[in-house]
Amino acid sequence: MGARLTNGIAGAIIAGGASTRLGGQPKGLLEVGGARIIDRVASVLESMASELVIVANADDADSWLPRARVVRDALSGGGAAAGIHAALRATRAPTLVVAWDMPFVTADILGTLAEHNGSDVVVCESEGGKLEPLCALYAPAFADLIEREWEHERSLHALIQRSRSVIVQGMPAWRFFNVNTPDDLVKAREMAAQ
Repeated sequence: MGARLTNGIAGAIIAGGASTRLGGQPKGLLEVGGARIIDRVASVLESMASELVIVANADDADSWLPRARVVRDALSGGGAAAGIHAALRATRAPTLVVAWDMPFVTADILGTLAEHNGSDVVVCESEGGKLEPLCALYAPAFADLIEREWEHERSLHALIQRSRSVIVQGMPAWRFFNVNTPDDLVKAREMAAQ
């Protein structure tokens, strides 16, 4: 993979969460393998997408990645579903979504998701059967579903179950490792060094 797609698929970095377990440090701005996590994620998305947005509500988000457009949640209550909704409303296109604390996602994984473009959601399932909704391809119709269900359901997993979804199975779990704690950061740096 690695070749830029020309079929109008956008990319979105979801930069949410209070990062309380990391003392409030913005997770994506931490370095793993000699680069900020957000730069690692952006590089992979940019190899696949026609445009790149960052979904973030932080005041300084515009300075994180000047080449990307920053969009903010439109739905009150926050959470991952609100971030995906904001991305889809901004791009108005099928959108590859990756969390900004996942340093090991690859273009091959995103390319596999893009091969199934046409469903409301194409989501990875890592070894062990864990869904990875913050490494997925979402169609604009999924934003409509989020809006319809918002007052009653905000769980991203539950919303995916209510959509036309494709599950891509058997992905290596370590590719979806995310940095939430100081120990995770140490482990991610060790993994990147190997």
